[in-house]
Amino acid sequence: TVIDQVEKLAKVAREVKVGVVCSGHEAKIVRKIIGQDNLIFTPGIRMSSDNKDDQSRVCSPREAIENGANKLIMGRSLIKGDIEKNINKVSNSVKN
Repeated sequence: TVIDQVEKLAKVAREVKVGVVCSGHEAKIVRKIIGQDNLIFTPGIRMSSDNKDDQSRVCSPREAIENGANKLIMGRSLIKGDIEKNINKVSNSVKN
């Protein structure tokens, strides 16, 4: 299954002490395996109000961070339209 593969690769990453690129949906599983010292890079980040476009597995910035992601990889949600406004929108969405 996808989860089995994610767990297997996360264990390899933990052994060689490298970060992981994974969906925000699997970040929680990966974080439990690799611990707090290794980074999790999460692509497919969209604001909940944004179009998913060609991405089928998206997470909001807050959801990805809550699931354990350290680094969010965003494209269209930031550069489409007013970039400064979009950055502020993302920043505000992750503040407590």
